[in-house]
Amino acid sequence: MIMAPSVLSPDQCLKLVELGSVLPPIEGRIGRVSVDPSIRVSTIRWIPREGLFASLYEAIRATLFNMNQVFFGYELTSIEDMQFTTYGDTTRGFYDWHVDSRLNPPGATARKLSLTVQLSDPADYDGGDLELWCDIDPVFARKEQGLGAIFPAPSLHRVRPVTRGQRHSLVAWATGPRFR
Repeated sequence: MIMAPSVLSPDQCLKLVELGSVLPPIEGRIGRVSVDPSIRVSTIRWIPREGLFASLYEAIRATLFNMNQVFFGYELTSIEDMQFTTYGDTTRGFYDWHVDSRLNPPGATARKLSLTVQLSDPADYDGGDLELWCDIDPVFARKEQGLGAIFPAPSLHRVRPVTRGQRHSLVAWATGPRFR
């Protein structure tokens, strides 16, 4: 996992939480279809590419592509629609161990990199740690507002239960031709 400092400023994070919170909410899913509260409890909102969010898409794309060039070297072509995710508040929000890659038909693009940007001030919630399974030990992402955690999409990871408050994050995926 690579930590990308200052993906967004604290002011940008607060603004994104304000704007993201009024987008249409849906229950967090596993993939785009399945709802299973034993695996995931969260609220997600899909961020539109146009209007107020167009410059956000450009900034996130630039971050992912630049970090890829330095650390990963994958062939990337685009980013998918981004997700504003909320864990906690009235429930102990979490997302158990999973990977962000998915089965793709021949010719389809593959998710290659995942990015999670911490939008909440860490003082506003407890728990909610982003944990990535690396080798034999898990690695935890640092909790800093505006900090991004970038990792290969096929990596096993989870968000531990939020025990107080709310954890907001921005999630993005960079895609490219299927791995060979």
